[in-house]
Amino acid sequence: MSVKLFFEALIKFSLGTILVGLLIFLPAGTFSYFNGWLLMGILFIPMFFGGMILDKNRLMSAVMGFFAFCAASSAIYILNDVRDVEKDKKHPRKKNRPLASGAVSKSVAIVWLLTFLMASVVISVIVGNLSAAILLVLYIVLNIAYSMGLKNRPIIDILILASGYIIR
Repeated sequence: MSVKLFFEALIKFSLGTILVGLLIFLPAGTFSYFNGWLLMGILFIPMFFGGMILDKNRLMSAVMGFFAFCAASSAIYILNDVRDVEKDKKHPRKKNRPLASGAVSKSVAIVWLLTFLMASVVISVIVGNLSAAILLVLYIVLNIAYSMGLKNRPIIDILILASGYIIR
């Protein structure tokens, strides 16, 4: 099997995984994650005004980076929902999220969390930009730390959230 064919298969697998995740979680009432995805669309604005949007290689790298960060942020949102499921069950708005409502089990959510994380890393490796890969890993580590308890620490929580937006 050629290297090109292998990478094309990996890309299709990664994007297919993200699509299946959307099909599972979107009808279940979550993917307020979509707002985060819109934010990452800002990535294309400088490319447009810099005249680089027509450069096929740069555009492809940007699109792949977009999908890598979408997958990573979705994994983080799922992790946060898994960690907060008991609190979310009592919240008037969050009780309708897939985990809190019982529409999706914790084990299924964890499988998707890991799948999204793996897809984000695979896409990042395919892009081959070391700086982007480091930023993606930094984004993931910071947000895992946030979800695991730093969100309850004043000032640190704001710094992590702001850093996440800057990295994206």
